[in-house]
Amino acid sequence: MARKKRQTKKTPEQAQAPELKKEESHQIFTAKRLIIMFAALEILIIVLMFPAYHGRWHMNHAKAAARSRNYEKAYKHYKWLAKHTPAAKSASFHLELGNVCLATERYSEAIDHLETAVEKTEGQEGIHALLGFAFLKAGNKTEARKHLEKELERNPTNALANFNLGKMAFEAKRYPEATAYFSRVAYLPNYKPKLKPYWDTIKSQVLEQ
Repeated sequence: MARKKRQTKKTPEQAQAPELKKEESHQIFTAKRLIIMFAALEILIIVLMFPAYHGRWHMNHAKAAARSRNYEKAYKHYKWLAKHTPAAKSASFHLELGNVCLATERYSEAIDHLETAVEKTEGQEGIHALLGFAFLKAGNKTEARKHLEKELERNPTNALANFNLGKMAFEAKRYPEATAYFSRVAYLPNYKPKLKPYWDTIKSQVLEQ
């Protein structure tokens, strides 16, 4: 006669064990899912913020290079910004890049950026002088005079405009006119050395007459 299997009675703890394991396993799965979700969210934030961060990095390096007069380096950073960020929409950006283009003798490009800066600021003080100087360097004296004179209408003491109008008048042998412009910058330390080549002629042609 076959012996009946003896059934052992489960304790309450044993009865609860599978349920506990199930719950534990569910908690681990949920925790893993949360970790993956947070990691994905962090990656998404980094991806979205990377252009802005990279843009700030380029802007800081552009400004630092311009301050240290490393204009070629500054130019590269500004050009990257113009291509990859909305920075190029601002007047200040065009003004800064226009200055850098002047320093690197990219006169045609400087004119483009400075003209944009003039349009966006409605002729902020100093910009017409820079634009006139850029035209002068590019060989367009008519446009140069127009913008330099426009600067003096707004700011009669602008040194860059006065000096370059004086230089143009001197080259045209209009010495009294040149003297009037030069006299407005003669007291400035930065311009004293620049005026030296002109004083002998002005002295003999105007002051001693």
